[in-house]
Amino acid sequence: MKKILLIGGTAVHRGTLKAALEEQGFRVTSAITHKYTNTWLGHRIKPFDMIIYDTEDTPPRDASFFQEMHAAAPPTLILVLTSVFDLVDYGPTGAQRVLRRPYTIGDVVESAHGLLA
Repeated sequence: MKKILLIGGTAVHRGTLKAALEEQGFRVTSAITHKYTNTWLGHRIKPFDMIIYDTEDTPPRDASFFQEMHAAAPPTLILVLTSVFDLVDYGPTGAQRVLRRPYTIGDVVESAHGLLA
């Protein structure tokens, strides 16, 4: 069973996405803030297979945030969910895929399956 860490986003989006991913057989954990993210990553014996980072309702992050995630949980894949208006180039952060709104929960689940295949 593949393990996914959800970070950020609204409570509604996080809950909906968590339920959809669990329905597909993933083990899903949610972390709301940077502090909780570091706690989860720092105390895991086995790393998460994927981190899904939703930029909605989260403060802007610089590249060091993503570098810390990679350092704490290599070789974890990162999927970023963001707005079409977000001009950040997430490629240099190590994100394997970026989905820009509008997208569906199905798009996110399909991306998770594709990246973890």
